[in-house]
Amino acid sequence: MRLSKHRVASLALVFVTVITTLYLHLPGQKKAIHGWRISNSIYLAALSMSRDPLLSLWLKKLCWQEILPNQVKQVISLDADVMFNRNIQDLWNIFNDFSDEQMIGGVFELTDYLRTHMTKLGYPTIKTGVNAGMLLLHLERIRHSNWSVTWRSVKREMHSKIGEVPFQDQGVLNTMIYRRPSLFHEIPCEWNIVAKLPFADNTYPVIWVVKHPDRADCVTGEKSRNQKLHLASLVHVAGTPKPETVFKSSKSGNYSPVIKYTAFTAAKFREVFMEVYSAFRTMDKGCFY
Repeated sequence: MRLSKHRVASLALVFVTVITTLYLHLPGQKKAIHGWRISNSIYLAALSMSRDPLLSLWLKKLCWQEILPNQVKQVISLDADVMFNRNIQDLWNIFNDFSDEQMIGGVFELTDYLRTHMTKLGYPTIKTGVNAGMLLLHLERIRHSNWSVTWRSVKREMHSKIGEVPFQDQGVLNTMIYRRPSLFHEIPCEWNIVAKLPFADNTYPVIWVVKHPDRADCVTGEKSRNQKLHLASLVHVAGTPKPETVFKSSKSGNYSPVIKYTAFTAAKFREVFMEVYSAFRTMDKGCFY
């Protein structure tokens, strides 16, 4: 069977996600995974069980170039607590906008929390700092750079100077970008709307139009009169609670979108996220076979 490069990347990412999930949530599976004859499964096992603070599994986003096979040249790294509201191919196409030197694409935080905390610790960020919940990684270029040496050096430096690594992989990543901004490609904010409860009242210049299953597009003439607002492409419910902890089945399994072209707050994004998540959970599983 011949696979396209996109299919290979997708399968590889799913594979790594499954292994990571098994290690984090099903500890009893660790020994079994050691017996798998799959490239780099032992690498993940070592990361998971290592007591070395420089080898935390939470830093896997900085290791994709080592974990994934060399034929995977580009990958989209996603946190599990995200939901797409747009074709992922549109996100993949942003790789075409990278300059020759750029290796990472991401979205800047919509609040000052990351920048403020990092700066106080002596590690400033570009603008508000990049959120690592959605990253475009050009693995081919990363492999030909000194990336692996650099991130480990930055993490070791942080441990030595301040005794911690703030925001885990996100702290290391932002320090690397600050020191070498030419490797970073900024992606529009609608591709990673981070809805955190501590910032529930924050208003973003983005809206989320929830679509009925039988409608291909919900954009109306009203949107054209307010071009300052963008449609959410990916929503990220960082922090707690997660959908699984608050999920409640709706009575009908359907949802009735209310289209209002006014800026959303973080709390509103979380509310709609839970609503859509609930609708997906109550769908007939036969729809996916």
